[in-house]
Amino acid sequence: MNFRPDLRYLGFFLLFAIVGCRTDSETPEVTILQPADGAVLAGTTQVVVLVKDDQELAVADITIDNEVVYVNDSLDTIMTFSWDTYQEIEGYHSVIGYGRDKFENEAADTITVFCGKPPYPDSLILEIVLSGEPRVITADASYLYIATADNIQILDLVTNEIVKTIDVRVIDLDITSTREYLYAPNGSNYLYRIDLNSHDVVDSILISDPRQGCLHTLDTIYYQLTVDQLIDSNSLTFINLNNDSVVYTIADSFDLSYDIAFANRQVYIPVYSLSQIFAVTVDPPSSDIEVIDIDARPASILSANSQQQVFVATELDTPGIIIISTGNNSITDTIQGPVVNDGHALDLTPDGNYLFAADEDNSMVWICQVDAGAVIDSIELASPPNCLVITEDAQTLYVTSRTSNRLYVFKKR
Repeated sequence: MNFRPDLRYLGFFLLFAIVGCRTDSETPEVTILQPADGAVLAGTTQVVVLVKDDQELAVADITIDNEVVYVNDSLDTIMTFSWDTYQEIEGYHSVIGYGRDKFENEAADTITVFCGKPPYPDSLILEIVLSGEPRVITADASYLYIATADNIQILDLVTNEIVKTIDVRVIDLDITSTREYLYAPNGSNYLYRIDLNSHDVVDSILISDPRQGCLHTLDTIYYQLTVDQLIDSNSLTFINLNNDSVVYTIADSFDLSYDIAFANRQVYIPVYSLSQIFAVTVDPPSSDIEVIDIDARPASILSANSQQQVFVATELDTPGIIIISTGNNSITDTIQGPVVNDGHALDLTPDGNYLFAADEDNSMVWICQVDAGAVIDSIELASPPNCLVITEDAQTLYVTSRTSNRLYVFKKR
């Protein structure tokens, strides 16, 4: 007898074969929403992980330092674990969010955080009322130098007391790498040289309309922005500090109101009006200027300790702080969040790991981890900050407020 398949069931068997054998090659989506990579944690912290798949999850969990601390039995899209970081050894810890679907596709997201006392100063210990509006500050190993609207005040870092006042008005402060001299332009006709042993003005270099400046790392040249009345333009003037003579001048549409930085044989100049950074090749002297376009008006600039990067703070929270590679003058990263409207508002910890930014609009000091490219902490102040500096031993943070004429002193916990 000949067998004839029932065509009514043939379609069913074909459909079962197709559906039953279907595979999924897409990996789950796993993202640690908080804390941020590089965050400094203390107390109880919520670890929040997003985990989802286009088909069906089979396993989802959170691991801290190779120990699974949370298993997502219900396979919810959001996993939340309350982590008591006080129970952890002080130092760095890894957090992993993990997901695997029923087809054995898996994915993970990993961050590293610091538990314990922050490795930077953030504890307010003192407020000092200054006898004038602070405009620029800098420090060496023993003293803090505060340029106010009327003079330079010198504060002992041990006693936190003003020990001397130099009766000159200046608009910038730059200390040589040897910590021998402090250079300070007065904005009208002189660049002052101040001996850091005696704290006296030992030379007044005649310069027409000197504004913001910066030093070559060898302390041989001072790069000074100046106003050139004859050609109705601004100039970058090269001053040889061995004989106090002008050796080179470049004229261009430089802005004069914000700080400038030397890094990797170039001087970086924020051009606020054009939302650009001018990178001027200065070693050897050259008229070559490379224009770096950014997404917001720049206000403050700082060279990394390695000179391989410069940090440019803008007046908007996005992009926030822009990181530029000095090797090819390209933007490599941005740190969103901080808002900076003035110069001299950035500083790095000596190890280069943490960047501090004074945000006058929001009365905040933002603390960013450089490698993570993210804000990891903040300090709220009673009055808006305009300038800040971290001491060479990384133990103390000084922050000024020009609206209250105050100096805030923060120490490591």
